[in-house]
Order: sequence, then structure tokens, then C-alpha cells
Amino acid sequence: MPMPGVRQSRTVLVDGATRSDFERRWESVQGEFVDDPSRSVAHAGSLVTDLLERLRSNLSKRGSELGQQGGGDPDTEAMRLELRQYKAIFHTLLHGDDVQPKAPPMPPAPADRRPSAMNG
Repeated sequence: MPMPGVRQSRTVLVDGATRSDFERRWESVQGEFVDDPSRSVAHAGSLVTDLLERLRSNLSKRGSELGQQGGGDPDTEAMRLELRQYKAIFHTLLHGDDVQPKAPPMPPAPADRRPSAMNG
């Protein structure tokens, strides 16, 4: 059950209408590949740049909204929920569809060069 005064938010980076527009534009980019691959790739890059700008704008707006809740500082529970949403966004942007973040590769352990270790 939601707590009173706590905003229930979902991780929505792009609304449905905007998503549909970007998907339509992607289909157009893909469709032009056969006739002009170079132009298609250039348009794909521009489309991704447009999408990233939209995401940046939406995330910035989201941060502003958090600061405006209730006319003052948001309560700790609202901030905790917002942090969870940002974590989900961060993970999605960094890892895509991976379920769990991948751990960075471990550096090789230094070789033990003590004489007693080398002689057995």
C-alpha cells in the first residue's frame, strides 16, 4: 500500500507517443539502407543523438520535479524511491537488457615470488 504523500513513480524515460515517433523514425532509417547505406547510417546516428537528448531532458525534468514535491524538501522515503528509479535507469543505460550488472574483470593476482614458494 502506498504511503500518503509519497509519489509513486515508474521508470518511464520516454512517453508512449514519443516512443512511437522514434520507432517510426527508426523504421524509416532502416528502410533507406538498401538505397543509400551511408545516408541511413548518418540518419541512425542523428536519431540516436535525438533520443539521448530527449532522455537527458526528461531526466533533468524528473530531478526538478523531485525537488518541488510538497513545496519543500522531499521526505526520505520519497528520495529512497526516487533513488531506486535512478538506479534502474542507470542500470538500463549502462547494461541494456542484462538482468544483472556484469562485474568488471578482476586483475590477475600478483605472482608470489618468495623463494620458499618457488622451491615448494
